[in-house]
Amino acid sequence: MKQLDFTLSLIDKLSRPLKQAQSSVTGFAEKSKAAFMQIGGGVLALAGTGMAIRGALSPAIEMYDALNDAASKGIDDQALKAVQRDALRFSTTYGASAVEFVQSTESINSAIAGLTGNELPKVTKVANTLAFALKSTAAETAEFMGQMFGNFSADAERLGKVQFAEQLAGKMVYMRKVFGTEMGTIKDLMEGARGVGTNYGVGLDEQLAVLGQLNRTLGTEASSAYEGFMTGAVEGAKKLGLSFTDATGKMLSMPEMLIKLQGKYGKSLEGNLKAQAELDAAFGDSSAVVKHLYGNVALLQRNITELGGSDGLKRTQEMASKLVKPWDRFVQILKAIQTVIGLTLIPVLYPVLNRLADMGQTFARWMQLFPNIARVIGYAAMALLGFAAVGAVANIVMGASKFIMAGLRGIWVAMTAVTKAYTAMVWLAQIAVIAWNATLKFLRGALLAVRMAAIMAGIGINLMSWPVLLVIGAITLLAAGCW
Repeated sequence: MKQLDFTLSLIDKLSRPLKQAQSSVTGFAEKSKAAFMQIGGGVLALAGTGMAIRGALSPAIEMYDALNDAASKGIDDQALKAVQRDALRFSTTYGASAVEFVQSTESINSAIAGLTGNELPKVTKVANTLAFALKSTAAETAEFMGQMFGNFSADAERLGKVQFAEQLAGKMVYMRKVFGTEMGTIKDLMEGARGVGTNYGVGLDEQLAVLGQLNRTLGTEASSAYEGFMTGAVEGAKKLGLSFTDATGKMLSMPEMLIKLQGKYGKSLEGNLKAQAELDAAFGDSSAVVKHLYGNVALLQRNITELGGSDGLKRTQEMASKLVKPWDRFVQILKAIQTVIGLTLIPVLYPVLNRLADMGQTFARWMQLFPNIARVIGYAAMALLGFAAVGAVANIVMGASKFIMAGLRGIWVAMTAVTKAYTAMVWLAQIAVIAWNATLKFLRGALLAVRMAAIMAGIGINLMSWPVLLVIGAITLLAAGCW
């Protein structure tokens, strides 16, 4: 019993300080946890507010940066204002990016030489509309237009750069519809022909129609075949007894040359081996141009006429409108609203941000000039961070202890159950000993009573047996006297 009491007392004395320490650590951990949660909530709220402001102003910031980039490349401010207006209108009409519209101004201005501040916004609009209609990019369109303006500079000067760009866009849309050729393919065909058509006075419409039809059958060889034919057309015609020039010495158009050949060989070359052999001898490998166009003179002439039609941007806009996605347009309308509102706020916000940045720059310079102050600030910051680290460590310790105690809880419950069972057994044994002692005391009294009763019974029996013994003794004495 004394050992059990000593053990329980020792456990109590050891566990009480530990419980107090645990309570202190737990309280500190809970307070630090609440502080961290409060700090985290504030930081998240502040970050969320900043992100919301940034998200609301993001379209305007992108537009503002794009305009500044274009201005840094020497584009006139008045032209940029028109570009900005057209960009927002373009984005809300077709659901395309207004920022990319503005960014394309740089590539268009560098690709097409001599654009004035009034022409640049209009040509930019044409290029972006064409790019959207053909599912191309503004950069590719600018490169293509730069090539066309260079190859047909006389036409551009005669018509005006804006009107030439609009007609060029319409021609590209027609080429896409009729021949299925992409703008990049047309660009490659024109490059492969090395400007031979222009050198011989052939107009853009005829070159596009011829190359478009040849591309269907000859593919990538169309441009080289066309170049070879145009180079040797006049001399080849002489071998056939024909002339491919007019009275002024200018080369005839492709339909006119084909009509002259049809006048010599008929409407078709099929089965006419002699005619084919003469064409091969006259034009060499480039006779393939004649053979593939020979039976399609009317179609070629119709394509040239259609390509020469002048309807401004109507054809291009009609094709572009068919590609508009309502959801994209709705998104761009929302962005346009954000952009317009944000552009009115940026002139107010940016000076404030610049002022704050200047203050930060001044503070950084002070830290360099006064290192002792910087050191004190650093120590204070480290102290605050250290205190926060202590709170974090306390939470880690409490979390780890909870994790460990979760694993040891079963063992602790088993040990507690054994201790409780042992205590109960000791208690029961103590009760049994007390009961046994009481029983022994009771038995001792009972045995004493039995002993007294036996003594009294012996005395009673002796007293009862005396008369009998006296009679027996008298009889014995009488017998002895008679004997």
